[in-house]
Amino acid sequence: MADGKAQAKFSTIHFILLLLTLWVFLSYSYAYDKAFYQAHIIDYLQWPIIFIAITRIVSTKERFYVFLMIFFVCNLKLSIGTAKIWLMSGFANMGGNLNGPAGFFQNSGELAIEMLIMFGLSLGLYKAYFNNEQRFGKFIIILAIGTSIATLIGAGSRGSQIALIFMVLIWFRSALLKPTQLILGATIILIVWLNFPEAQKARFSTIGTDRPSLQRQLYWQNGYEIIRSHPIGGVGFYGYIPYYYDHFPDDMLYASVGLPHNIFIQVGTDLGLVGLLLYCALILAPLVRTRPYFVTYAKGADSIAVIRPILAGLNYGFVGFLVAGQFVSVVYYPFMWIYLALTVTGTAAFPLPSGRVR
Repeated sequence: MADGKAQAKFSTIHFILLLLTLWVFLSYSYAYDKAFYQAHIIDYLQWPIIFIAITRIVSTKERFYVFLMIFFVCNLKLSIGTAKIWLMSGFANMGGNLNGPAGFFQNSGELAIEMLIMFGLSLGLYKAYFNNEQRFGKFIIILAIGTSIATLIGAGSRGSQIALIFMVLIWFRSALLKPTQLILGATIILIVWLNFPEAQKARFSTIGTDRPSLQRQLYWQNGYEIIRSHPIGGVGFYGYIPYYYDHFPDDMLYASVGLPHNIFIQVGTDLGLVGLLLYCALILAPLVRTRPYFVTYAKGADSIAVIRPILAGLNYGFVGFLVAGQFVSVVYYPFMWIYLALTVTGTAAFPLPSGRVR
């Protein structure tokens, strides 16, 4: 942080994050359960701190390369280890018991979302480097793609598996005009489907009718009611669980109440429409920030030829997170916050030909 090359480059994303943080602090004044607020406030505050630290330290192309490499290698270790567990099980249905190390990715659902991030980044690296890599480099890229898909299947998270299909369809959206890509995309989907455990295929047939689905629907319906009854500021940071206990005791299909299993309902109940608007602005800001890197005039610029596919891969992973986030409560997990940091540092290290990135 104190190094001479470390420098803070204030961006639109910094500004939106500052406003969101201030709103989180203000929500304490009307929080439905102040004890819950105090117990969980670090779940949010750690991310602005980490975001600011990363965007200050990762200030050059070289530092971005090193940081991205560390991020990639850590995820590769995670994907190899978890894919191995599933492969050694004989491609069995592990019933949500394929877990990562203790921490944010221990639960199979959160592990699967991190593999969506890894899968998207790996696709970007494939497009950027595969044709120019030696055999070992090509092996690493294919290994990253293959093990992230294997973990996604083994983890058994329906939301993440739907997100994976969505990402593949977007990636190969122009495949109808390119037979090679069409064959590759169809092959990936076929391999995934053939290796799907029968029990997982059966789970898709019960979407909307099994107990987890019914509980999610109750969480969503009641979450909407909470937002409608507290539109401006919600019920305070992390107030969903105690509020649900007190107001919807008849809508509990399990012994305890969980979070609303949707990132937008989670933010809306925590922070109201004001917080939800700021959160949506945080989602749109990096997509808007990276958009100029893909327009026609920028495609011929050698200075950003390397970063463009990496940004595309990060965006694909982020879209996967957004799709999966409709079924789980992962607002205060690393996914979005590290993506924001990578986007800000990547675009700052590789500016557009005009020299300006907002």
